[in-house]
Amino acid sequence: MKKAILTNDGSLFGRRMLAKAAREGSPFTAIIAIRQPVGYYWRLFKGVARRLGLVDTLKLAVMDRAAGKREAAMALAADPELTRPYTELAEKVYYTDGTNSPQTEEILRELAPDILALGQCGIVRKNILAIPRLGTLNAHPGVLPWYRGMDSYKWALVNGEPEKIGVSVHWVDEKVDTGKVILVKQLLIPPGGGYNDIQGLLHDLCAGSMTETISRLEREERLPGAPQDPAEGKQYYKMPPGMEPAAMESFARLARTGKDK
Repeated sequence: MKKAILTNDGSLFGRRMLAKAAREGSPFTAIIAIRQPVGYYWRLFKGVARRLGLVDTLKLAVMDRAAGKREAAMALAADPELTRPYTELAEKVYYTDGTNSPQTEEILRELAPDILALGQCGIVRKNILAIPRLGTLNAHPGVLPWYRGMDSYKWALVNGEPEKIGVSVHWVDEKVDTGKVILVKQLLIPPGGGYNDIQGLLHDLCAGSMTETISRLEREERLPGAPQDPAEGKQYYKMPPGMEPAAMESFARLARTGKDK
């Protein structure tokens, strides 16, 4: 079975998936590493700014950068394989200039993969989704259908639903996190784990869940997935910086009472 992964070049999220698949003895056939243009990040910034305003968006950018550095330091210390070059993790490696660009489409059409896995690459459009024979898979760090979109675990904490902190592997359709769900796993935070550990734990669980799902498909299991009810759950966006202390306090209460176990 030909398996390709579409990931932003250097993405830690994508590297977790690649390292996990290689360690399980089922490496990806091809990596398409996207060197996103500056406009990609500018559009993301403007999208958040429209919702939260410029000041809060700048605060979030600083907070997210710090969180990303913490996660990377912890992940690399725990798993040196995350630093392996792409050429050691897949048979073929390609670099492209945009998620939905003609270059990406051409490479994927030439590869003709059975499965395309997403490893942090932005929203994928119809021209890409139409290519893989079986479909495109995403490992979402949130429990679907309840928590689509961004910062799922933070919103689950604020909403008092820690049991809905987890990951979902689903087939990708043209909307955001609305495709048929194959697998859902709740995140169990280990003893001594803190609020700042949650994101890395979720991403690691995503990598394992994606590898598990692809292995099942390779055994020729039929995995149609369960349709989501549009009336259940909602799509969330970046949490405003002023709300994050509430998420942290909710986690602290859970840690004190043990109700997250």
